[in-house]
Amino acid sequence: MTCRQVSLLLFAIAFVDATPPVYWGGKVMVNSIIQPIFIGNYTKKAETVSFYTQLIKSQLMTVMTEYYQIEASGTKTYINIPQTVLPAVDATGATDSSGNLIEAEQGAQIIDSLQKRNALPATTPDTVYVFHFGEDQTTGGLTDCTATVAYHECQLLGDTRYVFSVIKPCAAYHFGNPVGFDAITASASHELFEILTDPFWRVKVGWTGENPGEKGVADLEFENGDVCNGLKTVWRGTDGVMYTAQKIYSVLSGGCVGFEDLGDVNVATVVTRTATSGAGRVVGWCLLVFLSILFS
Repeated sequence: MTCRQVSLLLFAIAFVDATPPVYWGGKVMVNSIIQPIFIGNYTKKAETVSFYTQLIKSQLMTVMTEYYQIEASGTKTYINIPQTVLPAVDATGATDSSGNLIEAEQGAQIIDSLQKRNALPATTPDTVYVFHFGEDQTTGGLTDCTATVAYHECQLLGDTRYVFSVIKPCAAYHFGNPVGFDAITASASHELFEILTDPFWRVKVGWTGENPGEKGVADLEFENGDVCNGLKTVWRGTDGVMYTAQKIYSVLSGGCVGFEDLGDVNVATVVTRTATSGAGRVVGWCLLVFLSILFS
């Protein structure tokens, strides 16, 4: 195979896999409240609460209202912009029933531990937890950023399913051009966008570009945050502070949008997309075959 053919193969694979999110039948967070939780020597607590507060009031969040879930009756229920950021809670030293420190992957146990200490309000169907860990926290894979600097989960504990994101300390160093706090907020917005549109992916997938019937929920990629990964957008909040977020995929425009793009987005009209299993792969492989023949 020639170098040109290798390049064409890589191009075709990228074309096949860069699939925009479509709806697969799962629930979205129609209404949501954000509960920040800080663990360890995280030094940007006040700034992080301000970021979430400014983000949900910003024009960027209007793009979230393009996403919906389909009820049993066939009607569409669209996402509402989150209205509230609750006071942050310090969860440093959260322990299980045996007194052992709880690791990052056990977000549901951390929440349960805090609630049993009356340090955290009761969970509601609208609660979205956002964990931010300090650099002194090294358990639970928090120092491993080879695969991801942040993620979102839904964990069942007892009769309650908890929805949360984890922003690792190394997020400050791993998000393209932004560094420090800007990188943390870019990762935080990425995970928030995905939680709102695909919160219960372990139960039934909401919005993603991957066909869950083909890959399985454990291998999902190309949620609306993944499609725009690394594309930052900056705005000045109502508090006068400049903030950085990640761009978000717009169902209406069919691309990633930021504050600089929103003048062209009419969120009053929503495009309905039909999920077609494997359609992107068919087009991609046809393109690969055509180009391979053309340049052979």
